[in-house]
This record gives sequence, structure tokens and C-alpha cells, in this order.
Amino acid sequence: MMSDAPKSVVDDKVDNTKRLGLAGGLLFFLGLAAAFMAWFTGDLESKVKMAVSAAVLLSMGYPALLYVRMLRKVAALEKRIDDLQKRVGPSGS
Repeated sequence: MMSDAPKSVVDDKVDNTKRLGLAGGLLFFLGLAAAFMAWFTGDLESKVKMAVSAAVLLSMGYPALLYVRMLRKVAALEKRIDDLQKRVGPSGS
């Protein structure tokens, strides 16, 4: 018997999914823009710098988007579990 319900994994005060999603999307978009700019740049040195910049931005943006997606799925799962527990009742039968 549990006297205390566990806390939610997703805390809106700490993990604001809207802001994290916007930040990850912006980083990912900037990485794609840098990749396209590197493609059309004629100078080899500029091309290398832009390719490295694109790789860094993409490697920061894509995991942020995956993290936000995971947080939203966990929050939805927690909500479904809470709804099922309310339906079943406190005794479990």
C-alpha cells in the first residue's frame, strides 16, 4: 500500500516543453540553413567552417527535439495511468 502518490516525471516548472521545442527547432533550422549555405559557398575554407557549424547546430537541435517528444509522450502516459487509477479506484479491484 502506497501512502504517497509518486511525483510526476515531467515537471512544467523545470521542463517547459514549448520553450525547449522552440529552441531545438531553431537550432535545427539554423543547422539546415548553415548546411545549405555551405553547399552554395564557393570558397573551400568558408565551406569547411559552415559545414562544421551546421554539424554543431544540428547535433544540438535534433536531440532537443527528441527530448521534447519523449517528455510529451511520458506526460501523456502519466495522464493515462492516472485516469485508469481513478476508474479502478483506490482498492485496485
